[in-house]
Amino acid sequence: MRLTNTENRFGIISVLFHWVFALAVITLLGTGIYMVGLSYYSPWYHPMPKFHQQLGIATIIIFALRAMWHFIHKQPKIKTKKRWEKGAAKAAHHVMLLLSAGILISGYIMVSVEVEFIEWFQFQLPTLTFDIENQADLAGFWHKYLAYGLIGIISVHVLAALKHQFIDKDRILQKIFGL
Repeated sequence: MRLTNTENRFGIISVLFHWVFALAVITLLGTGIYMVGLSYYSPWYHPMPKFHQQLGIATIIIFALRAMWHFIHKQPKIKTKKRWEKGAAKAAHHVMLLLSAGILISGYIMVSVEVEFIEWFQFQLPTLTFDIENQADLAGFWHKYLAYGLIGIISVHVLAALKHQFIDKDRILQKIFGL
C-alpha cells in the first residue's frame, strides 16, 4: 500500500487518520454519554471528565492534521453508478466533519470558562472565552446536541458502508481498512 492516495485508493496515511480519528470520536462519544450519568460518589466522577478533555484536545490536533492532509492530497474517486449516492456520500462526510468540529470547539469553550488555562499533559493551552452570559451552558447545549447529531450521521455512515460491502459487493470495507 502506498503512503499517499491514488485515484482509486486511499493511502496508508489517510487510512490511519480515518481510523485514529474514528476511534477517538467513538471513545469521546461513549465517555461523554457515560460521564453524564455519574454520581458525585462514583470513583470515575473526577478522572473521566479529565480523560475526556485530554482526549478531546488530542482529537482537535488529529482533526487539524487530517484536514490539512485531506486538502493537500487528492482524494480517490467515488465509484458508484448512482449520482445521488455520490452526492449523499460527500454530504454525509461534510456533515460529519462539521459536527465533529462543532463538538470539539464547543467542548473547548465549555472547559475554558472554568479555568485560567487548559492543561494538556505538560502544556498550558489558552482558553477560549467570550463576553457571553451563560457561555458554559450554551457551549454545553451545543456540545450535547451536536454529539447526538454525530451519533446519527455515524450510524448512517456505517449502514451505508455495510450496504456497499454486502449488497453492492464493491469491497468498500477492504478499501476502508487499506487492504
